[in-house]
Amino acid sequence: VPHVTLRLGKSKMPIGKHNQLHSHAFPFVNAPLMNESILGDEGLNETGYGASGLLPLPWFSELNFNYVQGDNEELFNSDRKGQKLIVSRLKNLWDLSDSTTLEFGLSGANGKNADGYETTLQGADLTLKWRPVSGGKYKSFEWSTEYLEKNKKGAGDDDKLAGVVSHVKYQLAQRWYAQYRYDYLGLN
Repeated sequence: VPHVTLRLGKSKMPIGKHNQLHSHAFPFVNAPLMNESILGDEGLNETGYGASGLLPLPWFSELNFNYVQGDNEELFNSDRKGQKLIVSRLKNLWDLSDSTTLEFGLSGANGKNADGYETTLQGADLTLKWRPVSGGKYKSFEWSTEYLEKNKKGAGDDDKLAGVVSHVKYQLAQRWYAQYRYDYLGLN
């Protein structure tokens, strides 16, 4: 198992959990309100390079660092050549029991916007998953909550916006799930 992974090219940036998903993997038909409103329709999908590595801790802990173009029109898109975007994420995963895991992540991004000022993103996510060891092939439960905030400084007023999304999903049978999502946008 490699302790460091390198990436080069265009990819979805690790800002929270949802931004890393392609549309066919969304738990719901549409993206959460905060992702659409803060990151735009395509999300934070950038070209550049990155590295991720496992930290020497007794649980799974991964640090992800990316140095990318920052072409997202809504947030960055600096006209100056050489202005890059830095994106990082810390992900921790604990086995609470043989059937239950808890994941906690912190994300951040910083870069120049089209006005020449700073734009910062910060987020946190928490996911609890349960699947019984015996007889749990078609039974599971997942609860995930994610927070995302942007602070885009500009020549006029600063553009600040934050939101939270939380969803629960329970597997009833092989192909049957009951799930519910709650979105709140406008935290300041």
